[in-house]
Order: sequence, then structure tokens, then C-alpha cells
Amino acid sequence: MKARLLNLFFLCIFFTLLLPGSGYSQEDIAKYPSRPINFIIALPPGAGLDLACRMLVKEAEKYFGQTVIPVNKPGGTFAIGTAAISSSKPDGYTIGCAGYPAMFVVSQIEKVPFHTLKDFKWIMQFGYMNFGVTVKNDSPFKKFKDIIDYARQNPNKLIRVCL
Repeated sequence: MKARLLNLFFLCIFFTLLLPGSGYSQEDIAKYPSRPINFIIALPPGAGLDLACRMLVKEAEKYFGQTVIPVNKPGGTFAIGTAAISSSKPDGYTIGCAGYPAMFVVSQIEKVPFHTLKDFKWIMQFGYMNFGVTVKNDSPFKKFKDIIDYARQNPNKLIRVCL
């Protein structure tokens, strides 16, 4: 038993000495962040969510005490920016906004280089996207119930009405 504990002790010492030189060591967490943080925005500059992210970045700088750099990576319905977040080093110096299109739409119909549940650590949610159903003012539909009733009475025709 004593020999086992001694072996375990030396094994722990070995890994303690090995890891700092192997590139797996982490910087002192008490000093985080010690350099600027990149915030990936999966949209082009000027888009609505881009503006919201930039306001968030400005507020985050106050709490981090460090510069937070907005980095736009548009394309692929959020997939390019989301892939950049998932492939970044998990050190807290690259964070970003992975929007619902890449996470819940594109990932279901296209092959993407990330897994929406396994490759991300969600740290916060900001904003909420509301969806609405609209029709032209002179449409025969005045309530959502009118659309439902029409769809039930006219299978496969509603898409033609909408186009």
C-alpha cells in the first residue's frame, strides 16, 4: 500500500513538472485576461446583430479591463463565424456570437465543421429574436387563425398564396 502511494506521488510530481513545458499549461487565471480578447461576429459589419454585438463588446471591456476586438467573419448563414469560434483555442481569448441560423438551421441541412452541442460552451445569452407572420394590408387574412383555416381547407395551396 505504501509503495502504491509513493508511486502515485511520483507520478503526480512527474506530470506536474511535465505539463508546464508541454504547451498545456494555462496562464495564471487570476491574471485573466492579460491580453486583448477577440469577439467573433458571424455577420458583416453594419448588420443589426453586428451592432448589438459591438455594444456588448464595449460593455464587456469595462468588466474585463481589457480590449475586446470585434472580428467579423460573415458567410454561410453564420456558419463561417461559428466554425471560427469552434476551432479557436479554448483559452478564453476568442469568444463570439454563434447565432441560431448556423446552430439550428444550417447544421441540420448542411455538413458543418462543428457540433452544435459538443463544440461550444455557452456563457451567456443576450437579446431575443422575435418572429412574426405578416401579410399585405389588402390580404384576405386578417388573423393568424385565418391562415390556419385556409391551409386546412386548401392543402398544398398556401405556398402559392404566399409567393
